Amino acid sequence: MTSLQTRIKYLKSLPAIRERSQKVFETARADQLHHFEVNFSQLDNAVDLVISLIRRDYADLNSIPPHSRWRHFEVDGHSRVQRLIDNWESSGKLETARRILDLFVVSVLLDAGAGNAWSYHEKETGQIYKRSEGLAIASLYMFKNGSFSSDNSQPHRVDAQRLKGITVDEVAKAFQVNETTNPLDGLEGRANLLSRLGKSLDNHPEFFKLDDNSPPRPGNLVDYLLAHPTTKSNSI
Repeated sequence: MTSLQTRIKYLKSLPAIRERSQKVFETARADQLHHFEVNFSQLDNAVDLVISLIRRDYADLNSIPPHSRWRHFEVDGHSRVQRLIDNWESSGKLETARRILDLFVVSVLLDAGAGNAWSYHEKETGQIYKRSEGLAIASLYMFKNGSFSSDNSQPHRVDAQRLKGITVDEVAKAFQVNETTNPLDGLEGRANLLSRLGKSLDNHPEFFKLDDNSPPRPGNLVDYLLAHPTTKSNSI
């Protein structure tokens, strides 16, 4: 590994992020930022304001809904994921868990800034969604349509073989991209990320490959975790 590669690897690491974040913090503490001024004497007041807003909207703190990919899928109160789970009942809890993990892994990886111009029209509801909600719904329909599976008889899964063959045009079509009227930021990067995920699944069979002829899947991580000695029995 060259000196430049070593430096790049370090800059992508958590220690490097923490180190540079600390430098920004110290610069703010010294009141030497060019565009912002931080008044640390108001920190307690800021905390009190946030707490008051939370308690105003949620008397029961346990009722605060988590910010998660699942909520993006359920936008406007439509139980899109639950309907899938209900349809998978005959497949068993273990396979259902694998499929959920398959879906969420690819969907989260596809969730990067979409830009201000892009949107997704969901035909089933007639609604138009943007940003994270739109990206979530678009990826959900890719999954439902079998776009991430190399086995036509098992469309609701994600596997390495199919991911490595994903093209930019496929992602563009699934996300309703039009360069003029509906451009999506980072389109090529999203397709490349899926391909790299496929290669990573292949490179780590100890986590993602079952003892059969099926290709590696993100969802097979469930089996690895269940077999791990620290996992409690009857987890699923």
